[in-house]
Amino acid sequence: LVALGGSKRGWARVHNAGTVWESIDAGESWRNISRVAPASYKSANVMAAAWSAGETVWAAVKGVGMSRSVDGGLTWEVRWPAGRSTTLASGAVHPTNPDIAYAAFGDGTGVVKTTNGGKTWTDSDAGLPAGGNFEAFGISESDPETLYVGSASEPKHAWVTHDGGLHWLPTGSPPKAQAYGLGMQASFLSVHPTDKMTVLYATWVTLWQTKDGGTTWSDLTANAKPGDDTGTMWNGTGYGGLVTTNVEWNPYVSEKYKFKRAFLQGMDAGKIWAAADAGSPPAFWRRQTGLNAFGGGNALAFAADGMTVFAGTGQF
Repeated sequence: LVALGGSKRGWARVHNAGTVWESIDAGESWRNISRVAPASYKSANVMAAAWSAGETVWAAVKGVGMSRSVDGGLTWEVRWPAGRSTTLASGAVHPTNPDIAYAAFGDGTGVVKTTNGGKTWTDSDAGLPAGGNFEAFGISESDPETLYVGSASEPKHAWVTHDGGLHWLPTGSPPKAQAYGLGMQASFLSVHPTDKMTVLYATWVTLWQTKDGGTTWSDLTANAKPGDDTGTMWNGTGYGGLVTTNVEWNPYVSEKYKFKRAFLQGMDAGKIWAAADAGSPPAFWRRQTGLNAFGGGNALAFAADGMTVFAGTGQF
């Protein structure tokens, strides 16, 4: 195993950015073996990395460009043209041809591809929108001509190519009813190793899945209440993607809201959730309305009428 240091968010406090470790006992122990770029690249932040055939490893390194190792990570060579943007957000590598790699940018300059081991790079973004921050990138091992890409700023859909990046097409959109409301704003994606039509696609708070190549998407984090087309009643699946910041019990009861006594708040899109039935635990929770999608929640107070609730919001 080879692990490469970096921060997906580009946090400067991650001090091991660009460092490479190796494990020869399935992760039980690790040793530092190299860096993905010379020490002079102090901001060598690895955004993505992948193996190809043999001992070849490619790394998309923000602040550096694409870097390649042909000896399993022991030594590295920057394979990136001078003058080209180094604001990389993700990358992908052909699983059997180590000379083919893709790099995606986070500054709106699209996707590029090499077919000669990084000697030259050409645009590979026909059909992709200008200005996209392409943080999610994945290639099919079973059909390397099929790739998927997602943008951190696009809620409507992702994109797929079936010709190695010559042409990109938008995928289908997620359901209109969403527990967290961020759509397809991407963080990471992974294509099933033997089925090019199955993809896991992560946003900051939701995990989407497609089994038909992106035509339709399902939410693996929350289930809507059957028959509720308003998108307000949900139950979790065990992976919520959120961090709970506050749990409160309303000591007052009203006839109208007698079941909604338990309240949760969370970071990011968590904001406020109220128990929607008398189950223990509740079968469904009611999502808040009238609040902006992001920013988190941190405090609740209740009035004696059992109906009025005051909320404090803010990420921290």
